[in-house]
Amino acid sequence: MYFKYCLILFFIGFQGFAQQPTKDQIQFPFDQLIKVRETTLDSSTQALDYKTRLFYLLVNSKDNSYYATLTHLDSLQSQLKFFLFESVATKVNVVGAYFLKAEFININCEGIYSYKYFYRNGSKLKYYDSKILNDTIINNKIYGKYVIKNMKTKRGRKEKSWSYYYIIDKSKPALPFLNNNITYSVYKKNPQIPKGKLVQEVYVTQGLVVKKETFSEPIIIDKKLLIDKSCDYYKYILKMQGY
Repeated sequence: MYFKYCLILFFIGFQGFAQQPTKDQIQFPFDQLIKVRETTLDSSTQALDYKTRLFYLLVNSKDNSYYATLTHLDSLQSQLKFFLFESVATKVNVVGAYFLKAEFININCEGIYSYKYFYRNGSKLKYYDSKILNDTIINNKIYGKYVIKNMKTKRGRKEKSWSYYYIIDKSKPALPFLNNNITYSVYKKNPQIPKGKLVQEVYVTQGLVVKKETFSEPIIIDKKLLIDKSCDYYKYILKMQGY
């Protein structure tokens, strides 16, 4: 089910760690931590220069409807972002050392406001498509490959063409990982997208590689993000989801 609105929660501070969850909280478990090397086109220069950053991806191997990213800001602080495609997103600053030790991360209700969900399951999805491509060979190993792309036209006007290419290791079963509203919506529309550990994602627009992300082998973790059921905007989502 897709919703017209999702929520963004902004909570800056270090009191976001909890000892144990309560019955009044929804839990979002994570069992894998993946290091990601992201290379993006530097728009601040006119030349085709690229810049690189590292961050960590937290996922639930059994549920790809949400994920989180952890980015180190400095030697002490890190930024945690959480995305639940059909309803909420969060942005939190945490102390990196505490986060590594914590099993439960509590998100408070402060700063919650409505945010329009970008694409719902419906007529807009006809402008996007997915396709399984021929396998590719990297370092003498065969990998699966598929693409999610737009169809160039929308509402009678021409749009910039863009494509997300996904390279996967089919020998390591894993749910598809999609990290934005459009690609996740297309995936829900077409569940035939192949399973496999994501090795690389490449974003191309107008024939130019704008972003490339390379994913390392996952590390097994046990962490849970907690959101209170009492949060005003979240009550609507809980009602829609049957909690």
